[in-house]
Amino acid sequence: MKKSIVCAVFAALLAAGAADIDISSYGAGPMLKPAGTFYVSTSGNDANDGKSPEKAWRTIKRGVRDLRAGDTLLIKGGVYDEGGISLNYVGNKPNYTVQCGKPGSPIRVMGIPGEKVVIRGGTFFPARGQGRVAKYSCKVPPMYGIVWEVPSQILLQKVDFPQIVEEYPGTYFYDAAKKEIMVHFVEKAPEGIRTAVERVGMRLRGSWLHLENVCFTNHPSGLSVRINAPVNRNEVRNVTVKNCGFFNSAQNGTDIEGGHHGLFIGNFGRNNGDRGTILVQPPAFDNLFMGNWCGPGPVTERHLKPYAYNYAFNFYSFKPGPRNHVIGNVMDDFFAFRWKSASPDSIFRNNMVNGKFGVESPHVKVLVENNLIAGNLSWPGVSMNASDKDFEGFPMVFRNNVRKAAEFKNGDPMLAAAKKLAQPGRKYDMPEVTFADLKADHIGTTSAVITCRTPECDGVITVFYRPKGTQK
Repeated sequence: MKKSIVCAVFAALLAAGAADIDISSYGAGPMLKPAGTFYVSTSGNDANDGKSPEKAWRTIKRGVRDLRAGDTLLIKGGVYDEGGISLNYVGNKPNYTVQCGKPGSPIRVMGIPGEKVVIRGGTFFPARGQGRVAKYSCKVPPMYGIVWEVPSQILLQKVDFPQIVEEYPGTYFYDAAKKEIMVHFVEKAPEGIRTAVERVGMRLRGSWLHLENVCFTNHPSGLSVRINAPVNRNEVRNVTVKNCGFFNSAQNGTDIEGGHHGLFIGNFGRNNGDRGTILVQPPAFDNLFMGNWCGPGPVTERHLKPYAYNYAFNFYSFKPGPRNHVIGNVMDDFFAFRWKSASPDSIFRNNMVNGKFGVESPHVKVLVENNLIAGNLSWPGVSMNASDKDFEGFPMVFRNNVRKAAEFKNGDPMLAAAKKLAQPGRKYDMPEVTFADLKADHIGTTSAVITCRTPECDGVITVFYRPKGTQK
């Protein structure tokens, strides 16, 4: 990142009333002392030296292998079917810093500006015109039982018997004896399935690392920013994740665990699993999340456990680190933002929370101001709908937040940029919803029993009724 860009972003923050945060202390910072520049391309070869576009490497995994402080890896647009890409990832080696950058000389991994770089996981099995119930030879069970339908990217539900697959779309059964997957597709014209094979798309386990313009799809977890073991002898600090995309992750888009002074800016994602697009875990502290768009979760929820809430932006910890600031982001889901416990001394400002704001936290000192919180904000010991009033007599400062979009007059330039990152959902070619054997077995004053079947469909049925003798 050039110094002029940093200054421009800082000026934007000042204009937005965030002068109490010094952006220059977050992220990998500018490249002042560059070293080598290397290249990766889908037309490259890992036997090359990677020192020019003509001699580019073929895989990103090879591209990052020998990077050192001051090096830049430029990735040409395309789809890279790989995972387990790692920078500075060696566990149980104290103070491991071989692939760490330095102040003024970060290690940068960047998609070429204006080109789309996608790191895609999983193994693809084509449909071969087998119809909506199909079988595939699969010698290795899907990792974590994760199977996506292609192209819908619907996460199929694992069931215990093939007879259930025959009946219910959106399901699959793995026959360990036959080493075979049986699936029942949701869409009318499926292309096939994709099974998970790598747990993480990319791991950033060092410091002064800069990742930009890279998208992740079809991994359990797209990106992991996490401390190497042993955690008390290593650290992850000053990592920048900028303009990256996270899609169709079965668990979470990106996981920030234990890092500090990181900058997560201009990222976007949707259709990620029950841990959300952005997951923050302890002992992460002193991080800045700014101008990100976190869209809706998966299109189906039948595979989720009843207690699994798919919060788009998820701070999951009973003992969070302090000062994790969330400024100018858009959280566009029914379950939008979660503080498993609120991060002390944090600022939550100028965000659009287009859904529920869940807090499971003691009362700690935080500042929540100038946000749109469209859904309920529940805070134990305060209110089950704390969005309706300012807090008084608590260490939390809650002010100038609104419930209605029409009342939200916020000129934060980072928020405006985050709105532009919104990714539209795709249209699905699914069978029409039809009902068979619809009948009312019982209708009472306060209850009813209504039964029906929905062949080749699965979903939620909503019943509207009028109590007898009323117009309600």
